[in-house]
Order: sequence, then C-alpha cells, then structure tokens
Amino acid sequence: MQGFFVHVANGAFPVTGTLSLDNSVRITDLTHSFIKSGEDESKPILRLTAGFSDDAVSTDPSVIYFDEKAETTFDSKLDALKLMNTDLKVPNLYAAGSDGSKLSIDALPVSLISGCTVPLGIKTYRTGNIVFRVSHLDPLLPVTSIYLSDIVAGINQDLLPGKEYSLPLAAGEYSDRFFLYINSIPTEIAGVAASNNLFRIYYSERVLKADINIGDLNNGTLVITDLMGRTIFIWKIFDPGYYEFALEMYQGIYIATLVSGKERISRKIIVND
Repeated sequence: MQGFFVHVANGAFPVTGTLSLDNSVRITDLTHSFIKSGEDESKPILRLTAGFSDDAVSTDPSVIYFDEKAETTFDSKLDALKLMNTDLKVPNLYAAGSDGSKLSIDALPVSLISGCTVPLGIKTYRTGNIVFRVSHLDPLLPVTSIYLSDIVAGINQDLLPGKEYSLPLAAGEYSDRFFLYINSIPTEIAGVAASNNLFRIYYSERVLKADINIGDLNNGTLVITDLMGRTIFIWKIFDPGYYEFALEMYQGIYIATLVSGKERISRKIIVND
C-alpha cells in the first residue's frame, strides 16, 4: 500500500481543492514496481522533539537538515509543512521559515551549518510541563554545539544528546519565544554569564532606558517581549552607549534581550504603576 498527502497552497487560507481518481488508475497485477527514492543517499539529520513530561508517548518531532539547494524559505521539494496533530494531548512542534512557513522538516543551506539560528514554534491544547530534547543527531553532521534559547526566561540550554530543557507552558501557541542555535565550532554561546555592566536596562516615566557597554557591538538587536513571548519592541543597535526610547509599557514583567554576533544577554524588566 502506498499513501500520500495533497497540499493545496494556491490562494488565501482556507484553500479547497478536489482530487478525483477513477478506475483507470487501478493496478490489478503485481508486475508494477513501487515508486521509491531508495537510490538517493539519505541526508544526515537532526531530530528535535517536544512532549509533555507526564505522557511519554506525547512527543512531537521536527527534523532539520542541510542541503546545497536549500533556502531559508519553504521549498516543496526539500521541506515539509507542519500538519497539526489531531490528538489534542500531543503538542505541535515546528521550525519557522524566513517566509513565516511552519515546517515539520526544515532544509537549510549548507553554508549555515557553521552557525545558524532556527526559530521554533510550539502549539499546545493543554497546560503542562513541556520537555525539549534532541532525540537524534546524525554522526555525519559536523555539529559540536546545540542550544535552545528561551528568550522569555532568559535561558540558553545545552541540548546535545542526553540533555534537555523543561518548563511549564500554558495552553496556546508560542511563535517568538524559542530559538535553536546550531554550531559546528566547539564553543558555547557567549553572553550566558555576561557581566551586568555590559547591559543594563530599566523603565521609568514611560521611557525605556538602556545602557549598553559591549565594546565590539556588531549589528546588535534589542528585543522586548512579554511573558507570553510576544514581541512588543525591537530596535537595531549599531554602537555602544546610552539609549532612551519613548515606549508605552503596562504593569507587568518583560524580558529585554540584546543580541550581537555571538553575544546574547537577557534582562528582566519589572514595570509598576
């Protein structure tokens, strides 16, 4: 038996289409060979999973690999779009393409294997403790470090096989909170234990004030997110110094993340009335 999916991508969502088959497509003898791709060598892959800690069979995988023909946008010949699980007890993990596509299989350019960031998304229908793991890392992939970054918690967790990241998540979709860092250079993410003097930020009288003292600041980005992972402010930072931004921020807790090259520093902002 052979099966296949039909994906209709032409038009505005929701898109409908009709697939019709008649008796002429039937095969009634056993002389026809099956269609297969066994002649092609399989690609070395990285398989990342997310699942509920209280349900061992609830894991949902996402696959990442590298190919000479790949782009960061969706390619129907190399990538696979994410089909959300119909079982509401299983979370939905996906990689995000640069065009906003949600991917269960994400092919990336070979040029990025030396160091890249893969945005991740996760959608859950129930509240629970989610565990991220790398369930498979092909030995042929020259990857030496893998980190999962949670920009809301300000945590960069080593995810090489045998390690994991666990956190409680409320039911919902998180599309701007988690990022996977893949590197072929044996080094840790700089800035995990950075000095407080490198980046200080606070909010006062409707003004966001930041003091940035990274000497080799390289095309930096300042991102402010709320505890739901939603981005409320983003700004390019090209030079160290003192910055002020007129910004309306309501009472609550926010995460400020400064990214520059391999530097990544997160700070918590508490806004009171």
